[in-house]
Amino acid sequence: MIKKIFALAFSAVLLVACGAKTEIETPVEVLENYGPFDVKVEEAITAKEMVAMFKNSDESQTYTFKGELTGVCAKAGCWISVADGTGGDFMIRFDDYFTIPTDTELGQEAYVHGTAYWIEETVEELKEQAEMEGKSQEEIDAINKSTFYFSFQANGIKIKKVEEED
Repeated sequence: MIKKIFALAFSAVLLVACGAKTEIETPVEVLENYGPFDVKVEEAITAKEMVAMFKNSDESQTYTFKGELTGVCAKAGCWISVADGTGGDFMIRFDDYFTIPTDTELGQEAYVHGTAYWIEETVEELKEQAEMEGKSQEEIDAINKSTFYFSFQANGIKIKKVEEED
């Protein structure tokens, strides 16, 4: 008889516990899309992989990559910077003048689609810049070759946000 009472009491407690709703909020992952291109997050490689792949390329290349958001244009949301995976970061400008909210939180994961390319600074431009910086004539005369730097033009961005579920 005691076993039956215990079994009934245990079953009642179990039924009540299983039917109870909890007030615990669980984080929900939301992806906000910006720009004319719908970024396919499943195709993304890491920013570090993208930079390494592009380093040896002479031609512009199209990529979809993900990286940590490290900066946002505070005036208009017209550019972002993303961690390159090696301790640095790089700037990304947007096609078609799209923007993201200027109050976008840094540290979030961004998925970006667009084109990586090299920008050349000619000897003439470098000498002019050195002159404006007040470098000596000897330093200016020593500039004898162009430099190239990495740039990225995005046509779509998705930013991963975590929101609390109601």
